[in-house]
Amino acid sequence: MNAKEAEAPAVFEVTRTGRVLVFSFGSVTSGIPLRWAAAQDRPGVNLLGDLSHETSHRIAAQMQDARSPGDTAIASIHWGGNWGYDIPEAQIRFAHSLIDEGVDLVYGHSSHHAKAMEVYQGCPIFYGCGDFLTDYEGIRGHEAYRGDLAVMYLITLDPPQSGLSHSPCNDISGRCTPWRGAQRRSNLDPQDGKLLRCARNGMLIEVRLIPLQVRHFRLNRASATDARWLHRMLNRESTPFGTMISLSADNSLTVQLP
Repeated sequence: MNAKEAEAPAVFEVTRTGRVLVFSFGSVTSGIPLRWAAAQDRPGVNLLGDLSHETSHRIAAQMQDARSPGDTAIASIHWGGNWGYDIPEAQIRFAHSLIDEGVDLVYGHSSHHAKAMEVYQGCPIFYGCGDFLTDYEGIRGHEAYRGDLAVMYLITLDPPQSGLSHSPCNDISGRCTPWRGAQRRSNLDPQDGKLLRCARNGMLIEVRLIPLQVRHFRLNRASATDARWLHRMLNRESTPFGTMISLSADNSLTVQLP
């Protein structure tokens, strides 16, 4: 897989609603060495050498060039360390910049446990989704992070209708222009500060989380006790981002959308 192939998205056709494009990136902040980067004549990963504004602008432009009207674009980024809840400012700025540039969802991973999440400008950012099914089971030393608990993330979107640009409205009249850099930040309703979007444009409907537990290389529904632990932890870590999560009677979790 050379550099061009590594930059290409995985494409999932969704009946009647366009495509889902998943672009994958690896960051040197996760420990990936520079020599693993794909090149024109060398296989490797789609490596991010830094988390600068210039880099976010470059890859967002590549993502926008690959998408068609009606597509949903996801940035899947392997970044940061394996353990700990801290979210570096560089990751926050980078994720926000991608959303400002028109990316619909940022899916972060590297940590072996779930971390904070955020709904920014109406788009979900997962700073660390944790492992789903892994052979790390039984490794000692980080039990406090509950790496045995996995999360299934179920995202419901009302995608942009095919033929419409996926862009916010400039004003209440509904006139729309494509996203350009920080322009998305300025498209706010002066009455309530909420991002305006065109009718039938992409909207986040629901973020639902299913707590699971990995045991003997199998996924099992987490117990009520473990679901409550996950609920408390995710609320503690996500509240600073303005995100709250509710616990349902069936032990699933739901992000309270603004």
